[in-house]
Amino acid sequence: MFRFIALSALVAFANAAGTINFDGIKAELTSPGYPNAYGNSINDITVIVGPPGSSLNFDAKDFQTEGNYDSLTLTEGTTVLGVFSGTNGPSNVRSTGNRVTARFQSDSSVTYKGFRIEITQPVCPVGVSVCPNDPATCFTACDGNPECPGAVDEYACNSCGVPAVSPDVTTGISAEKIVGGIEAVPHSWPWQVSMLRPSGSHICGGSIIGNKWVLTAAHCCDASSDKRFKVRVGEHDISGGSEPNAKTYNVKRVVQHARYDGNTIENDVCLLELAEPILFNTHVSPICPGERPVAAGTRCFVTGWGSTRAVGRNAASSSKEYFAQLFDSQDAGFKSNLKTNGVRAVEPLRQVDVRIHDWASCKNIYASQSRPADITEDMLCAMTTGKDSCQGDSGGPFVCRNADDNGWELVGVVSWGYGCAARGIPGVYASVDYFSDWIASNQN
Repeated sequence: MFRFIALSALVAFANAAGTINFDGIKAELTSPGYPNAYGNSINDITVIVGPPGSSLNFDAKDFQTEGNYDSLTLTEGTTVLGVFSGTNGPSNVRSTGNRVTARFQSDSSVTYKGFRIEITQPVCPVGVSVCPNDPATCFTACDGNPECPGAVDEYACNSCGVPAVSPDVTTGISAEKIVGGIEAVPHSWPWQVSMLRPSGSHICGGSIIGNKWVLTAAHCCDASSDKRFKVRVGEHDISGGSEPNAKTYNVKRVVQHARYDGNTIENDVCLLELAEPILFNTHVSPICPGERPVAAGTRCFVTGWGSTRAVGRNAASSSKEYFAQLFDSQDAGFKSNLKTNGVRAVEPLRQVDVRIHDWASCKNIYASQSRPADITEDMLCAMTTGKDSCQGDSGGPFVCRNADDNGWELVGVVSWGYGCAARGIPGVYASVDYFSDWIASNQN
């Protein structure tokens, strides 16, 4: 256990280019006019300088900007520490030196409350975090040693696949969306994450499988030459709003399957090791990777923020071209979230129920298409007429009830397919039980 006493030296965000110098170990950075709404067409640059030999830690206490249009960028020299937008503010973002540049930009329409960011000198070792309910105590999550009040650092460490908030699995006929799904009960799929580009924009889904590990699709990890991905946990509506347990984590290491094939989409799995452990709570907890085949006909669920209408996956002439289209346009789900009369639509997490399809039948279906594709042993298929997962859901969880029917297990990773909810054509998922040894060996 580590403890410290913080001295306060509050400062305000400058409205023009300037420098902030402070001698204390705590400062505050706010948007212009905070807590009132900031203005339009802002382009502010402020340099924050700490004592010689020190480093800086940025932690958002309130962050509400127009997602994807208004942003705060933190840089250290030529290194971008992060680009933050929407409700995705910095969470324990650390510099290596004592000088960081903050640039806040807003567009010409729609303003929000803005942000308040606490700046301190880091006192916890790398990989160790500050207790959310005791800012004077550092902790290591899931080490068997409760360090935070209420032992919140040891929550859900020995369980997985058991949500604190029960999902709605009784709706027999889903309405529309995802394709063919419904809005999920907020935080009822607590392992769901949003995988972010270095810029902070959503790129794929993923699943928490450990306090420092997220499983996603290899094609998601292939989507950017810049591998400084981030992971957003505890989020329900990714378009905006304040969610108390939402937090963004930096990715320390990307482990893409060595035999991933971008043409055939074989071995479409990728592990993300986070720079610091996730603090589990009632909105954020892991799911167990499946280690057994699940029978055809089993009803399972897919979740994500993806496409809400059927768009053809078979428009591209090759798998590589398809994925190029997918990532060039970002995810189709965000197309429903563009500005309309200056107002952004909500983008809550959605779920869809589908049934596992017979593997041999799926293989025959894809072999008979005008552009044949091979279903290999590392893949599984699922479908229900009018229901499927689409672009924005790539890398996300495909979950089924576990063998004891007392929780959920991760059976698949959303991978690829021809068409979204195309009649008679199943969606294709990376089979998690096929990769169970690979997952375990790389985590260790």
